[in-house]
Order: sequence, then C-alpha cells, then structure tokens
Amino acid sequence: MESLRHLEVFRAVARASSFTRAADELHVSQPVVSRTVRELERSLGVELFTRTTRSVTLTPEGAELFDIVTDLLDRFDTALDRFASYCRGEYGRIVIATLPSLAAGLLPSVLVDFLAENPGMRVEILDVTAAEAAQYVQSGKADIAIAAPGPETAALAVQPLLHDRFVAVMAATHPLVKKRSVTWHALAAEPFIAMSHGSSVRQLTDLAMAQAGVSPTTLVEARNTATAGGIIAAGLGVSAFPELVLPLMSSTNIATRRLTGPTMYREIAVITPADTVLAPPAQRFVERLRASFS
Repeated sequence: MESLRHLEVFRAVARASSFTRAADELHVSQPVVSRTVRELERSLGVELFTRTTRSVTLTPEGAELFDIVTDLLDRFDTALDRFASYCRGEYGRIVIATLPSLAAGLLPSVLVDFLAENPGMRVEILDVTAAEAAQYVQSGKADIAIAAPGPETAALAVQPLLHDRFVAVMAATHPLVKKRSVTWHALAAEPFIAMSHGSSVRQLTDLAMAQAGVSPTTLVEARNTATAGGIIAAGLGVSAFPELVLPLMSSTNIATRRLTGPTMYREIAVITPADTVLAPPAQRFVERLRASFS
C-alpha cells in the first residue's frame, strides 16, 4: 500500500524532473528516492516515469497520478494547517450557554474583538437560565457557561468573573424616584414584580429580602426580563435587578436607584466541566473573556 511518503517523493521527482534534485529538496540520498519511486511503481503495476540519461519525464499514467497526488497532498496540507489552527485555539466552534442579560449586554463587545482576532472561529450562544446553563455544560451540550453559580454548579469548575450589582427598578413617575437610594424594606412595601423561580435573579432577590427581614407582596411573576420591564414601566410595581440586566428593559419609562440594606451582587462566573480539559477554541475564548474583565 502506498504511504504518504511514497506520494511526496513521487510529487517531488515529477516537479523537479530529476531524481537528484528531488533528493536534494527532500534532504535524502538519490538512491532512497529511486527506491521509493520503484516501490510505488511496483505497487501500482505501472511505470510512472520515462527515464533517460538526460531526462526524467512523466508517462501518461504518471501525469494522471501527478494530478491526483497534487490535489490529495494539497488538501492534506490544508487539513493539517486547519488542525494546527484548532490546536492554537484559532479555528473551531464554541457553544456558550449564558443568561439572556449576559448574551445581550456582556458578550457582544467581547465577541467583536475575539472573532476579529480569530476569523476561523464560530460561536453558538444558548440564552438560558442559570440552572439550564449548568445542565448544558454537565451534559456536554455547551462547552462553557457564563452564569451565576449556584447549587447546580457544585460538580462543575467555577471561575469568578465579575460582580453585578442589584439596583432598584421602578417607573420613572414612581414616588421612590425622588430618593437617591432605596432599601429592600422600601421595595417590599410596594407591589413587587418578581422573576420566576429558577432564575438567578429570583434566588438573589429572595435572599436579599430574607436578609432584610421583609417579605414582599408579589404582584406578578415573569420569566422574561423584557416582560417584567414593561410591567414596571406601566407603573404596576417595582423590582430589583442586576445592572447588566437593564439593557433588556428598553422602555424609556424606567428609572433605577442605588439599592441598600443589604447591598446585593450577582456573581457572574465562567463555568466549565470539572474533569474535562477544555478544547483549545473554548480555552482561548475563556482567556480572552477573563482578560476583558481583569
């Protein structure tokens, strides 16, 4: 069976029209080149070169094989180059599971630079809840997650990235707008618009309310941040959200105020499998992401 080396030697002789020059190019002796070509001819059962004392030319069979071998080796070289790019983290595909607020507010600026530096990269973003993001990494459906860690990430590797501060959110005409800062106690005294159970925002607002020793009257529960923003803008209630969530509330009738008693942050982390080495493209993206927020 013909080896890759046999084909490389054949191509070199065909291009140089000389066994001697091909040997020089390949940094081997001329007898090695001659023997390799004879082995290939014997294997294929045809003569590939017409040899004279003055020249070496391709036979018709050799010319046909040369076209095939040239195409084959060019594609092989291209594939190896692509593999080398993959190993350097410059080529490939990354699946990122992340919260909708991060997909809209945090990732775009990072991706602009990352994809400009690595044009061979393709990125798929799955905007999900924090619990779903952890499940996607655990199951292998996502390479990494960027989300708030919680009990569901206990079996995963968690690398803190940033802290996202909670603010009070209300309609621009709400009486609380007159205050420079608002307490959780003050929010609990108003009809409260909460996110649905399972979201990282809901978990942390419940925790903050408990730490403040209050229990709000929840008027509406919403799964979608934009829905909550529309309800708040209509003046039906108030809420609390991390600052990175605010771009999803596009209404101009929304106001925010500093939130205290306690000051609450949503931790954002890079979540990866605990027992698996990241593929080079994912590792390169994580490094770029962390550099953006260092």
